[in-house]
Amino acid sequence: MACSESLMPSSARPQTASQRVSEWRTRHHQERTTIKRLRALLRLIRPAVDPAFSNHENARLRTAAQLLSFARDTEVALGTLKTLPVSNQIDQDSVRSVRSGFEIKVERPNDLDETMAELRRRLAQTRRNFHRLKLRGTEREILERGLRAVYRQGRNRMRDAIELGEDGAFHRWRIRAKNLYYELEFLESVLAQGTSPPGFASFEIAG
Repeated sequence: MACSESLMPSSARPQTASQRVSEWRTRHHQERTTIKRLRALLRLIRPAVDPAFSNHENARLRTAAQLLSFARDTEVALGTLKTLPVSNQIDQDSVRSVRSGFEIKVERPNDLDETMAELRRRLAQTRRNFHRLKLRGTEREILERGLRAVYRQGRNRMRDAIELGEDGAFHRWRIRAKNLYYELEFLESVLAQGTSPPGFASFEIAG
């Protein structure tokens, strides 16, 4: 039996519990990243679309991300518990008990299928709305206004973070920095396909 199983294609073998958890965590990370990229692109075209559309779609994507936040929050809590410096036996037993509960939640939340179905519905609606979207201005104008706005916001948030030295200020700066990163990553892929707007290759961001 063991020999016949070893000859089976890997895709046909039943997954172990650890493999299922690993696959779910990979999907979870990919979906969170996809939502972040979509929100960054929405911010890129924000100056060229109706504010109501931008606000509505941003809210939809934000709530979609919140559907996945349970897993992220649980993993962060679990990681924090693992680093707690506890020495006496009573505290160790308490931490171990709490950790076991978190580990069960991380493996597979009870409502995962329902959550993922709702997430797919929200993203499908956003996709349909993007396909129907009509932008104001040329491609270069849209990209120039969007990139300048995000870059300027990032510079302002960097200044605030340095002056205030607060975690919240640094987090806000990080968000805008990642927005700009995802936008440039997307545009790089477009440029690689040779479909850049006329003159875009020479465009520079000014503060």
